[in-house]
Amino acid sequence: MDERLIGKSLYEKALNHDFAEVFTGDIKTPVKYASSELKKLFSQVEEEMVETFIEEEIPLQYRDVYKQRLQEGKDDSLEAKYFQLLIKLICFMKHLEKYKNVIPKNYFSKFMK
Repeated sequence: MDERLIGKSLYEKALNHDFAEVFTGDIKTPVKYASSELKKLFSQVEEEMVETFIEEEIPLQYRDVYKQRLQEGKDDSLEAKYFQLLIKLICFMKHLEKYKNVIPKNYFSKFMK
């Protein structure tokens, strides 16, 4: 696959992956994934809220496009997997930054050899 197409797809997924948070707010990953039932409920609520928004606010001729776009990043494509990994790395880096004063300075050097 052309690298430009992968980049374009990643960009599109990045734009839309958390659209439901407009309605629900940012629910932290550890909470969202605390149990499979909870994750399923959060997903169901997000899907229903997005569906309601599309039905009430988007003209009929554009609804299918919006439904497709707002599901991006939640599929099993290679780009979605890259994107999910990127999100996890960003979260990890934020936590490292937050706790940098409690982690010994040379702690990670043993893993970098």
